[in-house]
Amino acid sequence: MRPADPLQPESLARDRQLATDTPVICIIYNRPRLARKLVDRLRQIKPGRILIVADGPKPGDDDDVQACAQVRAEFKRIDWDCSIDRDYTQSNL
Repeated sequence: MRPADPLQPESLARDRQLATDTPVICIIYNRPRLARKLVDRLRQIKPGRILIVADGPKPGDDDDVQACAQVRAEFKRIDWDCSIDRDYTQSNL
């Protein structure tokens, strides 16, 4: 028998209390589409505390600058009551 997918709504509902009490760390960079999907999943479980760690764009790479900005903008869509700590670097480490 195949295990249940932990990202399906029924699994998320079952684990909602654990999820809201467990801090979540998001390590992000330059993938806006994946960031949108992550925020959408986080919205389903509504964690009470989120730490967002973001590497900065590569110097001189305008596409990377734009992608990193789009990713960070996705996390501004968090609209539920929670504590958010951000650690964003301005350049690529």
